[in-house]
Order: sequence, then structure tokens, then C-alpha cells
Amino acid sequence: MPASAIAVIVLAAVVSVILLVVRLAQNDSRSSIRNSYQKPTYTAPTWIPPRPAPPVRIPPSAVPAPGRTPVQVRAVLQRQLGQAYADEQERVRLHVLRQEQKVAARLAQAQRLLDFEELKSLHAESRQTADHAYRLMAQARKAEDQLWSSIKQTYQARDGSGARGSYRAQYTQTANSLHQDKDLVHSYLVQYKADVDRLNQNTGRLRDSINANCGPKGREWYRGLKARTAARREGRMLAALTAPDLVSYARAP
Repeated sequence: MPASAIAVIVLAAVVSVILLVVRLAQNDSRSSIRNSYQKPTYTAPTWIPPRPAPPVRIPPSAVPAPGRTPVQVRAVLQRQLGQAYADEQERVRLHVLRQEQKVAARLAQAQRLLDFEELKSLHAESRQTADHAYRLMAQARKAEDQLWSSIKQTYQARDGSGARGSYRAQYTQTANSLHQDKDLVHSYLVQYKADVDRLNQNTGRLRDSINANCGPKGREWYRGLKARTAARREGRMLAALTAPDLVSYARAP
């Protein structure tokens, strides 16, 4: 056999041995990696209960003082009737509360004949305060009625437009916001009227005390007051009966 052929055979054998050694080394490396790998163990997380939210602390300036209009109500009244009305109604409501306390304190004292002029003046002041409060409440009721009309118009516009999806939701959101404003005004008016009613009750007690404790002058004043009250009541009834809408209704066939 020629020497060149033998050399080729030897070289091929050497290459085969080298390749075998390389493959064995790779297999050993993979085996060691597999043996060293450890499957991770799953540990369930520990449940921690949520902490309760801290209590909301309202600063003293955000809590309305007795007689003060709540911020939300004042904002609604100001939008509907203007800032001048909002300022005036708050001033008058404070005066209603103070006047009621003033009358109650005076009733707790003795009422004598010599106190007639003082008590008569206090009675007149209380009536004027209540009348002013009623006028302001009437305006607030008109604002409440306007809000209710806006709510109905919003629903009618929503249903009439055939709006769907987000457009319909916008109408509904507007109506809900108007509902909240109307409810705020209504609740405020209920509380306001309760304050005025207490003032009127004490004013009535003061009127009766003047009649009972201030002699002939007090009794004469009492009779005149009752007569004037009856005349005003009859005048209001007559005005209501002669209102244009009622007159046209009465004349209708």
C-alpha cells in the first residue's frame, strides 16, 4: 500500500478520535448542567388584609356654622339667582335665627304693662324678618321649579334626538346633575322654612303675651292686629279669585 494512502487513513482516524472526544465532552457538560438544575418550588403568597382608609377629616372652615348656607347650595343659588340674592338670603337667614333666639329669651322674662312699647317693637321686628325670609324663599322655589323644567327639557331632548351610546349618556349625566342641584335647594328650603316657622311660633306667643300682660293698650293693639291680619287675608283671597286665569275660567261656557 502506498505511503500516501496510509497517511490519509491515519489522518482520518485521528480526526474521528478528535470528534469523538469533543462529543463526549459536550455530553458531559450537558449532563452536569441538567444535574445542577433544580426545579423552583412554588410558594403561595401570604394574603395581607388591606388597611382601612383613614377617616376623612373635614376642616372646621368647611362645616357651615348655624344659619350659614352650605357651599354647594350657595353655588346653586348663585348660578340660578345671582350673587346678590345668595348674599341677601344668607344674611336674612342668620337674622331669622338670631331674632328667634331674641324673642325666646324675652319670653323667658316677665312681660309687664310698662314693657308694652318694647314688646310691640320686638313683635314688629320679628314679623318683618319673617316676611322678608318668605319673599326670599319664594324666589328660591322659583329656582327649584326652573331646575325641574330644565330636567324635563333635557330628558325630552335626549329622547327626541334619538341619541345613542355616549351621546345619550351625556344627556343623562346632565339631567342627573340638575337633579342633584334641585334636591340640594329643596332640602335647604325645608330647613329654612323650619327656622322661620319657629320664629313665627315665638312671635305668636309674644303677641298673645302682649294681649295678656300689657293692659288696655296691649288688648287694643291685639284687636287691631287681628283685624288687619283678617283684612289682608280677605284681600289675598279676593285677588286670587279675580286673577285673569280664574276669571276667564269662570266665564267659559
